[in-house]
Amino acid sequence: MSDHPQRSYGTDASRALALALMTSTHALRVARPDQASDLSIWLLRLEPVTPVLFALLAGAGLAASQERRPAANWRAHHLLRGLALIALSWLLFLPYHGPQWPESILSTGILQCLGTGIILASLLASPIASGLVGIASLVGWTLLDSQGIRIDGLNQGSFPMFPCVPLLLLGHSWTRLSHQREHLRSALSVAAVLVIVVQSIHPGFRNVWGDWGMTDTFQRYAVSLHGSGGFALMRDLATGVEVGEKTMRFWHTKPVIVPLLVALAALVIVFFRTASSHIPSDVRIFSLLGRHSLAYYLAHFLGLGLLTLLPSALRHAAWTWLVATLAMTLLGVAYSFWRERARKGTPA
Repeated sequence: MSDHPQRSYGTDASRALALALMTSTHALRVARPDQASDLSIWLLRLEPVTPVLFALLAGAGLAASQERRPAANWRAHHLLRGLALIALSWLLFLPYHGPQWPESILSTGILQCLGTGIILASLLASPIASGLVGIASLVGWTLLDSQGIRIDGLNQGSFPMFPCVPLLLLGHSWTRLSHQREHLRSALSVAAVLVIVVQSIHPGFRNVWGDWGMTDTFQRYAVSLHGSGGFALMRDLATGVEVGEKTMRFWHTKPVIVPLLVALAALVIVFFRTASSHIPSDVRIFSLLGRHSLAYYLAHFLGLGLLTLLPSALRHAAWTWLVATLAMTLLGVAYSFWRERARKGTPA
C-alpha cells in the first residue's frame, strides 16, 4: 500500500504471502470442509502470523515513505490514508453485523487496525516516540490479559486491535532506527531465530499453539429478530423494534506467543528481501500481488461470496477451499500484472 513507484520486491512479496494466507483461512471458514486436512489445520493454527505480517510491513512502509516525503506532506498524507482505511473497514463491517458497541470502534478488521496504527505513527512521527508507545501499549495489553480483560473485535478472528497496532508502531520505529545500520538488521534476524528455538522447547509448541498460546473467548452482540445481517439490525434499531443477542466464539492469542509470531513474520520478511536481492526474477511476479494489496483485499470478498453459492456437497468438499484459494490468488496476480502493464505501457 505504498505510494512511491520505487518498491521493494521483497516487502511486496511478503505482503503477497500474507494475502494468500488470509485468503486460505477465510476460504476455510466459508467452505467449512466436512473433513479437515492436515494442511487446513496447519494453516488455521498459523493464522495469527498473518496480521503480524501486515502490521510489521505497514510500519516499515511508513518509515520508508517518511524518508522520501517532506514532513508536513508525509503526516497529512498518512493521516488521510489512515482515516480512509478505518472508514472502509466500518463500511465492510456493517453488512455483516451492523452497528455494534464497542466493537465497531475497537476493531472491525485488519484495515481498521492498520488505519489506527498509521494515524498514531503519523502523529508521533519520531521513531523513539512510536517505539515507546508501542512497547507501553504491549505492556498495558499484557496486564489487561493477566486480569482476564480481553479486547476482541467481531470481525477480527484471533487478533484484535492489540497487538496489531503496537506492532505497527514498533515496525515503524525499528525500520527508522535501523536505516543504514545493517548490523542492527542482522541482529534482528539472529534474535528471531533464537526466539523460535527457545520457545520451541515448550511442549505447547509441538501443536503450534495449543492451550499454551491460544484460549477461547466469547462475545455477545446484537442481532435482528426479524431478519439476518447488518442491514436488518440497522432497520430494527432505527424503528425501535426489539433486537436479540448472540454469542460468538473467538480464538484469543495470548501475549506469551507474540514474540514467536513476530519472529516468524520477521524471518518471512528477511527471506523475501534476500531472495529479491539475489534472485529478483523469482519473486517479481508474486510481488505484484503485494503491490496491489488493497484492491485484492476488497476483491477477494467477491470470491468468498461466490464460494457460498456453490451446492452444499461441493462447497463442503475436502479441497474446495484450496481450489478457491489458488484461483483467487492467481486471479489477483493476473490483475496486478495487467495493472502494471496498463500503468507503465510496457511489460511489468
